[in-house]
Amino acid sequence: MKLIACTAHVDPLKLPYLERQLQSLKALGIAVDAYVITNIEAQEKLDQIRSYFPEQTEQFSVTIYNEGCSKLKSAWLLTWVHKKIMLDRFRDETCTHFLNIEDDMDFTRSNFEYWLRYRDALKAFKLFPSFIRVEQDDLTKEYYHTDSMEGDVIDLKLLPTIKISDE
Repeated sequence: MKLIACTAHVDPLKLPYLERQLQSLKALGIAVDAYVITNIEAQEKLDQIRSYFPEQTEQFSVTIYNEGCSKLKSAWLLTWVHKKIMLDRFRDETCTHFLNIEDDMDFTRSNFEYWLRYRDALKAFKLFPSFIRVEQDDLTKEYYHTDSMEGDVIDLKLLPTIKISDE
């Protein structure tokens, strides 16, 4: 198995989160090619980003991708650059999984195992395992759907479910 993982990065204050995320990806125990997509071009700042990368190995690599990114009208568009990488890398038949994730999010072995375990089980329903990005308010303990333009509060218990087994 080989995972291609893309993450858009702009904010130097988030470098410790990026480092933690890359460590998490490295710890998956499979081959990972990670791409940090950025609009940063200054060599000094690129070197600063690289200083947060975990040691690269035969099984784990990180590449900074900034080709044409400084010409984007907004840094918010960086997240869509993953599509170019995805199309290019899917030609490599050794790639089995693709992940696009924000630079302050973790993707753990547990997440990956969920992905693998339920991919086959959900095929019968013509569904794919996925993740809903949420943040929890420390005071109210409510979850907010971060991909909603309105920051909707969601009740996870009300989401549609499918029972696959008694487990």
